[in-house]
Amino acid sequence: MKDIVLQGFVKDFAEEKGLTGLEESSLFEAFAVSSVLRKFHQSETPDSEDFLTGGSGDAGIDAAAILVNGHPARTQADVDFFIDKLRRLEVEFVFIQAKTSAAFNAASIGTFVHGVNQFFAPTPNIPFRGELERLRTLKNYVYQRGITMQRRAVQRSILSP
Repeated sequence: MKDIVLQGFVKDFAEEKGLTGLEESSLFEAFAVSSVLRKFHQSETPDSEDFLTGGSGDAGIDAAAILVNGHPARTQADVDFFIDKLRRLEVEFVFIQAKTSAAFNAASIGTFVHGVNQFFAPTPNIPFRGELERLRTLKNYVYQRGITMQRRAVQRSILSP
């Protein structure tokens, strides 16, 4: 990483989070995740390690999050909480690819876009492992619950005067 200002931000982040022992690329991924997710939910600084997907089988996706009503959802219980308490689901899917290089690499971008596309495919043609497979399962659960909520909303509007 050649940008001196960005290096300062990453260094401060590493010291604040106790991540000074990580190699540069892993540290930058954690910094990027924290920075991006903070934009979605300002009052909560998420632990970036919870969203990293890296390693083999990551489909070019370094980190991913499912945000339900602005909060990271990690389990089906998280999704159910918002359905039960707020009676609504506003869902955002966040995918991050972080690189320390100064130039864009078309192949890396293509892999990332293909990986995101396959994440949403009913039957992906690439294998997902670990965290990404868990998130795909949670995505399916969100979709199933969303359909249920849509039906409830339609039923209420039909039954309401």
